[in-house]
Amino acid sequence: MVSDAGVDATSKRHFRLLSALIVVGVLILNLAVAASAELFLRSGRHQAEGLAAESTQSIARALDGSVSNAAQVTKLALRMVVHECARESRSMGTIDPAALAAFFRVMRASLPEGAMLHVTDRTGQVIFGVAPRTQHPGSYADRDFFRPLMSARSARRIWVTNLITGRASKLKVIAFVARYDNAQGAPAGVVSIAIPIAYFHKLLELPRLGPRGIALIRDASTALIAIDPVSSVDLIGNRHFSPQLARAIASGERAQTFHAVRTGDGVERIDSFRRISGLPFYLVVGKSAEAYLAIWRSTRNWVRLAQLGFLVVSLAFAALLWGAARSVDALRGDEAQRARRDALTRLPNRLALLEYLPAAIARARRSGALMAVGMLDLDDFKSVNDRFGHAGGDALLIELSRRVPALVRAGDFVARLGGDEFLFVFEGLSTADAQAQLDRALARIHQAVERAFDLGEGRQARIGMSMGLALFPHDGEHAEALLRRADAAMYAVKQAKGTRKRWWSAADVFADA
Repeated sequence: MVSDAGVDATSKRHFRLLSALIVVGVLILNLAVAASAELFLRSGRHQAEGLAAESTQSIARALDGSVSNAAQVTKLALRMVVHECARESRSMGTIDPAALAAFFRVMRASLPEGAMLHVTDRTGQVIFGVAPRTQHPGSYADRDFFRPLMSARSARRIWVTNLITGRASKLKVIAFVARYDNAQGAPAGVVSIAIPIAYFHKLLELPRLGPRGIALIRDASTALIAIDPVSSVDLIGNRHFSPQLARAIASGERAQTFHAVRTGDGVERIDSFRRISGLPFYLVVGKSAEAYLAIWRSTRNWVRLAQLGFLVVSLAFAALLWGAARSVDALRGDEAQRARRDALTRLPNRLALLEYLPAAIARARRSGALMAVGMLDLDDFKSVNDRFGHAGGDALLIELSRRVPALVRAGDFVARLGGDEFLFVFEGLSTADAQAQLDRALARIHQAVERAFDLGEGRQARIGMSMGLALFPHDGEHAEALLRRADAAMYAVKQAKGTRKRWWSAADVFADA
């Protein structure tokens, strides 16, 4: 027997469409949230990097001022000592160490902490020295700056050395060196004021750069002079730095800020680079991404967590919507089925028939097969109602609705039109064997109806039946014509109940009603 396939198919289409809308809606919503979150995070990172760049620039300018000021003070003191040495060399031919010591004591208060003064003669032999650890004589004759200074025509030039190590003190220092002349204007020796790199370390300690932040000074050859924090003495003098810094120094830029993805120690930083005023030194201040992105990363984690939460909530909400849609669709399908089912027998009703029959005709027309429509009316059913009441009649109809569908083919259709009227649609009948197929089907139906019905409480009833058949396409090509012809045939059979030889008849035996 045919089920409510059309209703189910429509219901499934509606449900699939609604499910697709829910899925697409959740997907679009999550994509929109993800895109908004990504824009928010990018903006936040850009802002954090901008603030870090501004901060490192400010710190670099401040440190540049401190180092430049120390250099200018040292240069001024060096000129004063050179002038004093030249004056004594011209007037007395020799230099008085005691006078130089007193002179240096006066200047020391304004010089960088730990500054050391040395004076040599024309051979490079140290004739005066003030140092924290030693005053042992030494020689500058083999220093890189000595010969060029002594051979230069002008004595005004001041040399600032790269990182050097004192032979006796073993201190790493940066020396400011200049020549002094005798009365004849010939080179008489050099004056050196050396500043220990410990002084620069202390300058670099002043700013607060956060975790893994770094401040450093490099000389003209890019060797490391000072660094904070100092992780190892072996770092001093190395040339490991970020490629961006190498390009900045090589380009001759005096100041630049860049994002250093790969630095000498492998830390990602925002670096601000400056050429120290008046010195062949380069100052670099860097804040690590670990520090300036800390708040941003915390925000990013919360945003990602919120995204995940939103995804979970939206999926849960989608699941609820899906469940509700399925329930509504199922309810709608149930309602549609109930609207197409007879309330008593649960067989398809007249509405279901009117939807089914045109589709069955279309199928028959496409396939070229025959189709029969049978209108059935129960004989003597009124006497059952009169004898056993409507409850007894209902029990009989219910029992009949259970018997008949099991006797027809899977592709056949059975409906209750109302009262004691039923309708059968037999599809796919062979043109060569239609009569035999119908005979077999009708015989089974007749046996089911003629068999006694148990009405409960030991009560039984027997009834008969009358059926009229209309054959497509011989008796009509439309549902209305077939129903009318079948009804007319059934009515004629029922009227001849007392004299008929069989309980059913085909429509073409009778005239149209």
